[in-house]
Amino acid sequence: MTLEPVDIETIANSLVPSFNSQYDNNEEFSIFTTLRYDPLIYSDNSVPLLDAIDENPLNASLFFLFNYHLEKLQRSGEFFSFKNINGLTESVLLRHLTNALQSKDRLTPHRIRITINREGEVDLTIGQISIDDPIITVFPKPNAPIPPVDWSSNELQNNDNESPITIQSSSLSVATIPYTLPYVVYVYPEFITPIPQTSFKTTIRDLHNKARAYFSIPAPGHPPKGKYTNTQDVLLKTGTKSNTSYLETSICSVFFHRLLTHPTNGSQSWAWVTPPLASGCQDGATRRWILDSFSGSKIDNKNECEVKEGYVGDLKDGEIIMVVNALRGIRLGIVKL
Repeated sequence: MTLEPVDIETIANSLVPSFNSQYDNNEEFSIFTTLRYDPLIYSDNSVPLLDAIDENPLNASLFFLFNYHLEKLQRSGEFFSFKNINGLTESVLLRHLTNALQSKDRLTPHRIRITINREGEVDLTIGQISIDDPIITVFPKPNAPIPPVDWSSNELQNNDNESPITIQSSSLSVATIPYTLPYVVYVYPEFITPIPQTSFKTTIRDLHNKARAYFSIPAPGHPPKGKYTNTQDVLLKTGTKSNTSYLETSICSVFFHRLLTHPTNGSQSWAWVTPPLASGCQDGATRRWILDSFSGSKIDNKNECEVKEGYVGDLKDGEIIMVVNALRGIRLGIVKL
């Protein structure tokens, strides 16, 4: 496939009427982000870990993608004209996080949701993460097709709800062994119209909750139900049947493995393609980190797969995609049409 240049201004102008019809600036909502505290990702060698977890304030490197979360909150608050958002600095946010962890076991990972209302008031909720659910930052770089999973195989048809589905593919290197337990990703049949409150991370989550309920997917963190014991999620889309743009899942940003054709010299290369922001998807912290870290100039081996923004075209049943968020890092998913 070829990535065509995107006229962001044209796309944005075309979406303005639908945005305005659904966006009530007086509606009460908050912005939020969810990050991971994890002593295993601590990277400041100037202070030993056992001393660092008792510091006040805590070191930013104890929080996965701290700066990306801070920037995301600042951008969201500025867009919606929230009060005092300019006062949300690195030191202020670290102080909030340190206070939230004051009475917690700092040797174990925690999930922290940071919520900010229109008045600029910050609220944090916190929960412990199992040590069996590590953050994964290994980036898979298959420079070859990834065969889809055959849902019609006897093995999957006779799944006894005891054994999770695994991925066995020669296209995925040894470095991707952590991805052998993928998400099962359903596709929500309805086309949605993104609005500012869904393109930014806000407490208006009706579309995401409705999509999860359609497939009876439990709330994040609860055991999966149904035939497959893998973590389940649902992919959202916008546009029309003949012109579909995929956005994100209910809790993850998404990347699709595509063979791209250079628009001028015709050369081809493999890339993980993520929907552009012009489509209405969220600019998640992990999505942005991957784009910053693994774009063409950042890949060590030029024969390896890189990342790009672009429209992804059609999906195939059983297709293997990449799903990412700031709690679990990088995972693989299998599309279930």
